[in-house]
Amino acid sequence: MAFLARRAVEQRLGEDLSLLSDDLPLVDSPSTWVDSVCATSGANLADTQIFEQHFADSFIGDYVTKLENIVESYRLINNFHEGSDSAIVSLRDDIHNVREECATPVDNLLRDSGYLDRQSWSVIGCEGLAPPDGGPVGEDSGATCVSVVPILAAPAAPDAGSAPESGPFGDTAPAFAKVPGYRVTFGDSMNLGTECILPGCLLTPDAGISQSLQLEAKRYRLSWYARDLALPLLASSMVHVTERESGAPLATSETATVGTEEPGDWNRWFLYFDVPYPQTVDVSIRPVGTVSQQIDVAALMLEDVHDGRLFNLGVAAAELPLPKPYVNADENGEAMFPVCEDTDGSTFREQVWTRRCVKLCPDGLRSDCGSVTAQTHCFREAVLGISQRDIEDGRIFALSGFARGNFNYRVESVGVNFVGTGTRDCENSTTPSTCYASGFIPYTIEHLGPYYVRNYGGSDFKAELFTGRIEHARGLAAERYLSNPLSSSDRDLIGPYLRQELRGRPLDGTFVLRVWEEEGVRFDGIEDVQLVLNYRYWTRFD
Repeated sequence: MAFLARRAVEQRLGEDLSLLSDDLPLVDSPSTWVDSVCATSGANLADTQIFEQHFADSFIGDYVTKLENIVESYRLINNFHEGSDSAIVSLRDDIHNVREECATPVDNLLRDSGYLDRQSWSVIGCEGLAPPDGGPVGEDSGATCVSVVPILAAPAAPDAGSAPESGPFGDTAPAFAKVPGYRVTFGDSMNLGTECILPGCLLTPDAGISQSLQLEAKRYRLSWYARDLALPLLASSMVHVTERESGAPLATSETATVGTEEPGDWNRWFLYFDVPYPQTVDVSIRPVGTVSQQIDVAALMLEDVHDGRLFNLGVAAAELPLPKPYVNADENGEAMFPVCEDTDGSTFREQVWTRRCVKLCPDGLRSDCGSVTAQTHCFREAVLGISQRDIEDGRIFALSGFARGNFNYRVESVGVNFVGTGTRDCENSTTPSTCYASGFIPYTIEHLGPYYVRNYGGSDFKAELFTGRIEHARGLAAERYLSNPLSSSDRDLIGPYLRQELRGRPLDGTFVLRVWEEEGVRFDGIEDVQLVLNYRYWTRFD
């Protein structure tokens, strides 16, 4: 019991007593005596004769008194005070930071920059092509001097169906950056390196695919991914920037390449150019000369980089600032980013929760107990990782009104509020009236380690604790958000649902929340889960 008392003191203070080597005001250095309890022999008080002749090594009461003096001394040398507070934490927004994808303006000024076969790009420069300004890529324009075809990867199996598109980005690329590569053919693909000889193949040096856009008088950076197939250096000289009215090329920097780790032999190239006055500019991909040739190209990006510090466009390529990571822009100059609020909870339910089942065995809920009569119970499970480091860095609890800057956070009570529309559905219940009268959703919380306690000195102490559990509690299902601070009506609603099974445990740890699939519970109606967390902490005093 004395050893357990020592462990309790350590976990309360967040200190390993065996490492405290300095004398304290009321007791000697704990490191000199705290481990002695396990080496102390006992005395058999029932044997009077032996007790008179053989005394115990020390009195255990003295050891416990020393532990008490450690607690008193700790307050004397460390000036702190205990406080308490409440936080209402959104599992969706404050813990997992779930965001729904939505169209967001991006820095890439080119439209459909990653899809060269769409309407934003046009065929130009083929002799006899009508209309004179070109036609959309991919449409039958009467010209055969330029073709743009997505590159297909080899299928995984002969019967795998159509092969996926292959480009410069691997499978780990974000959705807003991953685009296919395109094989652009100038002239006759069957006779590469020779003059275009097919009927109607009227290739000119100005042929290609182009996009026109209005630019302000600023400096810009243009980048693209490419790989040479047959004609050396085509990848570095294929992209042109010209004035729309005169067709004159704009002054550009040297073309530089970025050392990439992209799959295959794709490289990223880029250049800078200045627009002297507001005008329409053509960005085009063109051949070198009039011989038939091919190039693989992908992921063009045009950035506005004007910041008032213009460098000389004639500097060496190695001195040019590198382009930003590629982002694809659609026809409206936007890309899908996970930055919007998940108002209906669909992303929250898909990304955060997993479905599992357990058996209700004679000794409790387990994955399997070998009993053929044990009933199976299923649930949705979400994992909540909470640590003081994440709280201080703003990664979690950013909107919950948490008392940052303190230490030794402990749980007092926990309540759960399920927010949504139609979180209960009793239409198929055999007793719908009774079902609808139950305005709660059953849940379980497990508190798993490791558990860390931040002590007065700012160090994290690992507390050795057993797993904590709130089993089959009732969560509020009033289909409304609770405010912070709680209004009187909210307080009356959540009050009966506050649980104290985790009282005194460190706030740090992994909390596993399970929502049970029971009659009347409609999981698809849950849009968010609020944790009403009452906690206490210590505040440093100077």
